[in-house]
Amino acid sequence: MGPDLRTLNGLAFALPACAWGRPGRGRSLASLILATLAILVLSGCVLDKEAAVRAQLADWVLLGETRYFHSTGECTAGVFATGATQITSGVKRVQGVDRGLGLIRQGVAVAFDVTGMAPVDVYRALDSADHSTALGILVSGLAARDCYGQDMQDGFANVLNTAGVVLVFDPENKATALFDRAGKRIFYTRAEL
Repeated sequence: MGPDLRTLNGLAFALPACAWGRPGRGRSLASLILATLAILVLSGCVLDKEAAVRAQLADWVLLGETRYFHSTGECTAGVFATGATQITSGVKRVQGVDRGLGLIRQGVAVAFDVTGMAPVDVYRALDSADHSTALGILVSGLAARDCYGQDMQDGFANVLNTAGVVLVFDPENKATALFDRAGKRIFYTRAEL
């Protein structure tokens, strides 16, 4: 006897007839296998791996230890120690919003190191100049904050509103980072919506 084609939860499967079990006898072997596979697949779904995020950030600043990292299928958030005081050449550092906006439109990762402005001020200036670009930063930054625990969310919000913190946005990876020189840390966020 050949394989028996059956539909289970809307998906068609060809398994030997004995794997399906008898009707009315509870869960069959096929149901158990599919449920196990679904759990394994879903548990492995993360947006980013820590090593890949560290590699990206290492192009921007000198990294220390990972203080926090969490990634799901929808968002990634991390906090990393750094002793750096400057952005490296792996990202284009700008001191004006207009120049940074032009580079983002070209797909270039940009570090907004604007004197006297907090990242939230840079975001507002970007929003008034180009709403769609600002929306990309908002999605990658604020939507991903749900991947932080409450204490990390508070730290992220404080840094977001602190003048002198550098806002970094990578349009290619849809990633946002907040480089806090004084706190010797960098916050990383990315979300898929």
